[in-house]
Amino acid sequence: MGAAAPRRLAVNLSRGQLAHPGFVATVREILAANDMMPAQLQLEVNESLAARDDAVQARLRALKDLGLTLALDNFGTGQSSLANLHRLPVDLVKIDRSIVGEAVAGAHTRVLIDATVRVAASLHMKTAAEGIETEAQLAVVRQLGCESGQGFFFSEAVSPANLAQWLTVEPLEAVATFD
Repeated sequence: MGAAAPRRLAVNLSRGQLAHPGFVATVREILAANDMMPAQLQLEVNESLAARDDAVQARLRALKDLGLTLALDNFGTGQSSLANLHRLPVDLVKIDRSIVGEAVAGAHTRVLIDATVRVAASLHMKTAAEGIETEAQLAVVRQLGCESGQGFFFSEAVSPANLAQWLTVEPLEAVATFD
């Protein structure tokens, strides 16, 4: 991979994958077959899947035990609840783009982001802002303590045709970690 290419691959999980009893073993085999360190893999799940049932919770804990990163995707939409975060074995809470998009104009939205960042931090989870499109949005989420962000402000989507170039020659930064 290119020197500036991402060091972590993020993959969204589906309901079917999490429901499959052999999924953890499959992930372990894929990591080994590709000589990939678990820390290089981030599996992303939405809260409704993560909180689904005890079997899914056990699978998520087993995945985390492999050493990979678990991310709670699109937080702040649907059934998301700050009160339930402590039940989820995740490392990263990704604040949904719909909330980030309103952060500049809406004081109540900034309070939601601040609360999410604080609760996540109290649970030793990191936070990321999704869908950052403007410098003003970036400034707000940074001020509120988000540790990283992603969105078109950093890079437009990379087409499959350009993916190989992105990984090997001239990588684009689609995710940023804030200092």
